[in-house]
Formats: sequence, structure tokens, C-alpha cells
Amino acid sequence: MHSKGYRISKTNYVRSLLVDFGLQYTVYSDDWNYTLGLIYGNSTNLKNTADYYLNYMNDTIDLKGQSGDFIIPSKYGIGLGIAKAESSG
Repeated sequence: MHSKGYRISKTNYVRSLLVDFGLQYTVYSDDWNYTLGLIYGNSTNLKNTADYYLNYMNDTIDLKGQSGDFIIPSKYGIGLGIAKAESSG
């Protein structure tokens, strides 16, 4: 945002760790291959901080920032794959 030589800038910082887990199992047969997959992702609370700066000419003033949370909900998933087996001939 610009106004008469002033400039206000905003910087967002988001930090945390998001991890998903998965399993996959395949059964091979003569004619068909069957694959079962499962996934799970735990709910995660991402910490968010926003810093504001006021710039005028060569001066910068650090304004009070805001903090908050950004929630990622947990997730579950299942999948099934069926494929015709390749012939070995």
C-alpha cells in the first residue's frame, strides 16, 4: 500500500511440520495384480505470524504483528488398484 511517500509492508511466517503416512500392499497372481493402499495424515496446527513494517524515506518502523493458527484437519484415505498381469512370453 502506498500513500504520500509512506509504505506499509506485511510479511507472513507459517511454521510447523506436516507429515502424512501411507501403506501399500500388492498381491500378484497369474492373471491379475491387486494393490491396496491406505493413507493417514494427522491434524496439524500451523503457527502463523504476520509482521507489519512502516517505511518512510530511509526509516523503517516495526509495527506490532499479529499471530494466529491455521488448522489442517486430519485425513484418511483408501485406494484399490487392479491391473492385468503382464504375460512373460
